[in-house]
Amino acid sequence: MVNKGDLRVWWSSYLPIREGDLETYSVKNLNAAKEQIDFLSHRDLRDKFVTDNVGGLEIFNGDDWEEWSNEDGENIDDIELDDVLEKEGVANE
Repeated sequence: MVNKGDLRVWWSSYLPIREGDLETYSVKNLNAAKEQIDFLSHRDLRDKFVTDNVGGLEIFNGDDWEEWSNEDGENIDDIELDDVLEKEGVANE
């Protein structure tokens, strides 16, 4: 069941995105989203058949999924992991 405020990473290893190419991953917070996107991008770098990729973070607004952005209008690619960890109260060791 999806609840308002839930987050998910979306990803495609191929452009243009065709039906069935889009992967989604539920994540619990911004830190987990950054880690998932990092993992997926590194996975694609090791695949010689992937020449393009695209991804992002969505939030469920109660009716539909929409692209996530913070109060400054920045998306998940615009923010640094250290800033995310600080905001979420997690030590980056």
